[in-house]
Amino acid sequence: MPRSAPIAAVFLALAGTALGVLAARRAPAADAPAKAPPVVETWEGYLWKDKDGRTRLGDPVIAMGVMATPAQVVAEPAASRLAPFLSPVGDEYHFWNYTLDKEGDKALDAQPRYLVRLRGPVTTVGERGGLGMFSSDTVLTMDDARLVTLEPVDRGWLDAWAVVFRDKASPWRIREGGDTSEAGRRRFAERALAALAAMRARPGPSDAERAAAKAADAGAALSDAFRRESEASLQRYVVAQAKANGWALRGLDALPPVPPDADEVQGLFLEHATKAAFLAAVVARWKGDLSIVLLPHYVETGPANARGVSWSSVSVAAVRDDWSDDDYVAHRRTTVATLRR
Repeated sequence: MPRSAPIAAVFLALAGTALGVLAARRAPAADAPAKAPPVVETWEGYLWKDKDGRTRLGDPVIAMGVMATPAQVVAEPAASRLAPFLSPVGDEYHFWNYTLDKEGDKALDAQPRYLVRLRGPVTTVGERGGLGMFSSDTVLTMDDARLVTLEPVDRGWLDAWAVVFRDKASPWRIREGGDTSEAGRRRFAERALAALAAMRARPGPSDAERAAAKAADAGAALSDAFRRESEASLQRYVVAQAKANGWALRGLDALPPVPPDADEVQGLFLEHATKAAFLAAVVARWKGDLSIVLLPHYVETGPANARGVSWSSVSVAAVRDDWSDDDYVAHRRTTVATLRR
């Protein structure tokens, strides 16, 4: 998607010598893009190498379209330390639903191998605004990136999860020729339950993966947040379908409790004016790991004279650990105002 911001050349008229001769001198063809001071940020996604050899962060999503984003570059020396966790993805977005709908090893080989959570000071060069408002030369660079968490993406888990993108009655399937019949939807619910059991039976991170994370950053921890939230999302769908259609599905009663979904968490966010009150409300609802509880919200971005609003989603653990009280108030104010439009 082309994103351009042409800069006009500037011509200066200079006074000449005592003879009164005027000389014209042209300024450089383009000024250097504006550089904003660094701000500490948290990035989540997969690591990949672009055609210029830069280590960049990519976003794995389930979506139907393409979104604009600036380049998120991880600077050296952190990029070299994180090289073992590069994924075989060649773009800043990876669409699970466009890639896992295909059968076979080739599809599995093309998936992200690791998901990372990085934190460090980020410098913006170029124009930074809301989605679709970035200039083509905008680059976000994280210096001194720390690896906060590492989540290996298990191949067997992906193979089991892929049923949600392949079954004709699945709401996540993108190919034509879907099956909306009750029989088809019940069949998919039964397959989804079987897939869920297979996904949860897969082993967690290995000792070797734990050692690799520590080698990259002594403070790094292993995570399974994406895996567990994906499982919870699938379980919520099956439970809701069984309830709506009166289906008695084998194994349904044995399913574990799941955290609140994003809509419920956003409702708590809108309800509570302070970070402390919000966290207390979430903990009252869910006693488990807050890294698998997601908060969708809106944030203001860009310079003061050209503010934009972008949609974002973070874990409640990130709200607890990374947001100040002022951050919470600002993001909540922007979310309330945006949702009221």
